[in-house]
Amino acid sequence: MGPRASTVTRDSDPPAPVLHRPKCDHRLAYRDTVLSGVTNKPERWDRYTRQTHGLFDYRHRKKLRHLGGL
Repeated sequence: MGPRASTVTRDSDPPAPVLHRPKCDHRLAYRDTVLSGVTNKPERWDRYTRQTHGLFDYRHRKKLRHLGGL
């Protein structure tokens, strides 16, 4: 089975968790949720932004990761 198409939503169930940037404890703004993967159970990650710090993603089986930006 090949990769499935990604689905992006702003209305995830369960809702995305409230997260803070570890280095400064500022709250991150939820952007959207991506569902994708190669198995019957899609992998989920939530994407967040912080105006002065750029884009972050949070994979529910891993940790918060800074993707770059400001």
